[in-house]
Amino acid sequence: MRKFAVKFLIYLYIITGKAVSAFVRDEIRKRRMRIWLTSFFCRIGLRPLGISTAFSGGDVLKKAGGCLVVCNHMSYLDIIIMASMRPFVFVSSVDMHEKPFVGMMAELGGTYFVERRNASRLREEIKELAALMKEGFAVMLFPEGTSTDGSRVLPFRAPFMESARKAGVPVYPACLKYESIDGKPFGEGNRDLVCWYGDMEFEPHFEGLFSVERVEASVRIMEPADASHADRKELGDYLFSEVAAAYHT
Repeated sequence: MRKFAVKFLIYLYIITGKAVSAFVRDEIRKRRMRIWLTSFFCRIGLRPLGISTAFSGGDVLKKAGGCLVVCNHMSYLDIIIMASMRPFVFVSSVDMHEKPFVGMMAELGGTYFVERRNASRLREEIKELAALMKEGFAVMLFPEGTSTDGSRVLPFRAPFMESARKAGVPVYPACLKYESIDGKPFGEGNRDLVCWYGDMEFEPHFEGLFSVERVEASVRIMEPADASHADRKELGDYLFSEVAAAYHT
């Protein structure tokens, strides 16, 4: 029953997302509708997926306008959890865009894709992200650059931090933790049930989720940093220290 409910929601999401793509021409309006739909379906989808999330500090972020949020990253489930809190423009690589099904879902969700293999595009991508934040979008960045097994937080890659300074918006550090799986503390023995990383294939991992009855997660949104008073390397180091400290406490 849970699997049917989730797959039905995915089907509805694809249909509505494609309708938005077909009939809405204005790109800003289209992105707003896409991220709103993504947030709506993610909120509904948490229950059949068995995910319960405790949010701390999220009320301030819900009221914020344009901003940048940086978060540690372990799974595609992170996106569902974070999007359930408020609509975000997620930043991902074109590598992800090229993946079957996952790339399509990300595009329907209004994701902004960056070309990490082409450094010459970086300046333009930073400019475009800043423009989105000036339009009032909340942008979500996973600055580790990859998903992990949850054993630690990887150092943050700093280049896209510059977009917040150009936009003149605050940067919120966010720490996501998977606390328990079916009542057992998250750890080496069960983390692969939720973490999706390395060369794991999407479909088998997603199907395996339905063997799990309950996942308890927590998200802590911390005090925003002022991006205008530090270069992107300093800002990245500070945000990494905040998220890593919160993750290991």
